[in-house]
Amino acid sequence: MPNTVSSGTYVLTNVRYNNIVNLPDSSDGTPVSASIKSGKDLDKAGYFFDQGNGRYIIQNKGQKTYASVGNRQPVGATVVGRPGSQQYVIEETREQYKYTIATTDTGHYWGLPDSETGSAVELRASPTDKGNWWILTSA
Repeated sequence: MPNTVSSGTYVLTNVRYNNIVNLPDSSDGTPVSASIKSGKDLDKAGYFFDQGNGRYIIQNKGQKTYASVGNRQPVGATVVGRPGSQQYVIEETREQYKYTIATTDTGHYWGLPDSETGSAVELRASPTDKGNWWILTSA
């Protein structure tokens, strides 16, 4: 039986690139981006709110904004911080404790295009690409 994610505070680490998710400021539209691990991981952490049926809202702890891409966005769209929330589906991959985060409307997955610090999290097509897999570490 797959592991489910409970509501709580997590640091998101990309499986392929080992970068964490960061939202550098609270401005509307600031891209969610790759960062290196540091002593400030809790500031980069996100609150995950279980909405039921595998749907979640993700809010940045430090900036108090929500991860959003908007409705019906194509592959390549950037995940940004917004004042309003958006729901996502979080499911465990075939490897235990590694998850995908997908939009509820198009089913595209959060992913990183490369290992560079500052690269934006974007929507990607493949649920099997480890660049689109995440480890959620309780913070």
